[in-house]
Amino acid sequence: MDEYQFVLPASFDPAEFLTGRLTKRLDDARYLVAMIHWKMAIGCVDERGSVQLRAQYLGNVMAKDDCRSVIDALIDGGAILRDYYCLGEKCFGYRLTDRFRNVPYVRVAVTDPRLRRAIERNHERWRAKQLASYQPVHHHLNEQQHQLSIHFEKAESILHDMTTEENPFDCQRMLVDNIRQRQFHFSVGRYGRVSNAITNLSRLVRPALNLVGSSLHGVDIRCCQPALMGRMIHEFHIVFESLQRGQRERGQRVCIYDSEKPQLRGRPCWRHTANLQTTCETANLQTMTSFDSLSHYIELTQNGILYEHLLEQLDGMSRDELKKRFLTDLLAKRKASKSGAEYPSRVEDCFKRMFPDVYQFIRRINKDGFEHCNLIRELQRAESSLVIGQVCESLRLNYPTMFVITLHDAIYTIEKNIPVIVREFERAFEANGFSMALKIGE
Repeated sequence: MDEYQFVLPASFDPAEFLTGRLTKRLDDARYLVAMIHWKMAIGCVDERGSVQLRAQYLGNVMAKDDCRSVIDALIDGGAILRDYYCLGEKCFGYRLTDRFRNVPYVRVAVTDPRLRRAIERNHERWRAKQLASYQPVHHHLNEQQHQLSIHFEKAESILHDMTTEENPFDCQRMLVDNIRQRQFHFSVGRYGRVSNAITNLSRLVRPALNLVGSSLHGVDIRCCQPALMGRMIHEFHIVFESLQRGQRERGQRVCIYDSEKPQLRGRPCWRHTANLQTTCETANLQTMTSFDSLSHYIELTQNGILYEHLLEQLDGMSRDELKKRFLTDLLAKRKASKSGAEYPSRVEDCFKRMFPDVYQFIRRINKDGFEHCNLIRELQRAESSLVIGQVCESLRLNYPTMFVITLHDAIYTIEKNIPVIVREFERAFEANGFSMALKIGE
């Protein structure tokens, strides 16, 4: 969100929801709706599609005495929805109601001087916290994206033909306008993932992106997170086998990936533990005596054909739907209730049947769904360490003037630079001792 403008659904009028003494807090209501709208646009949402906002954070910007009343008025009036309280995160989840789903967005100036000052202070705090976590490669990538441009007429034509499902709440137009107006968002998440101007831009709109008139081409890793999971299981398996054979002395240092401690240079970060027995107990590998399906799984992911292999067993399912279900129903499946009930999934059943050993590992790492984010967090950290920490860092050092912009497991540039990008990926694979398949395209 711009420092001095709100991005809002055009039909949103805070006076419809705030009455009496709250009419002096119209800009506070605009701020909350705009914050939810913007974070939805850039993908800062949880698995339910809600934006997590701490009460303390909102209280630092909105008027403390009326903050809760303004929120309740917007909820009661049907402008926003609030999800249940997240104990671990100490916040509620918010999202816009469907009454605004088909409404175009507008920019509205901030008029309340107090609120403007509060927004500026909060933005400075956020910016200082972000900059403290930046590595040189982050500064480089942020500077690089400012070279990006977009063919506005082409983008407008694409946006005009998009359905509400493809462009809910006019979020895609908001992202396009930000690039056109040279407003480039950049942030680094808790687990190392970079968010930039194109992170949430629809693949339908991306063809309108260009660099001084030259279209962009990308290099991305096929089945990136599934492949990284294969590598992770392989590492754990080595530790397990060593324990079973008794080949290491007690107290020798071993390595396990740590998603909580970012480290961008070299191979993915690891934490060391002095007790090998504790290491395997942490991974819950004590009873895993066989990995018969692991080698087959690793072979498929390294060749980038895991999804195609699964689709042969899943009639009528598209590749995009499979990828979505693979994430939500397998890698990060939440336990539905404390009683243990879970929703059925064709993808989960198929994977469990084909790769029982890998499935067992997923369930143990995620504590049978009670800690469903454990694995996906580690995979995100490993992915960012590979793409940002190794490949992009090498490009920064060896080709500092080359334009690159990232999209999770992909790097985009102009066509003539593609061979260099491919070569850097291959060098990273060689350094890690684990190959993966690449996909190249416009």
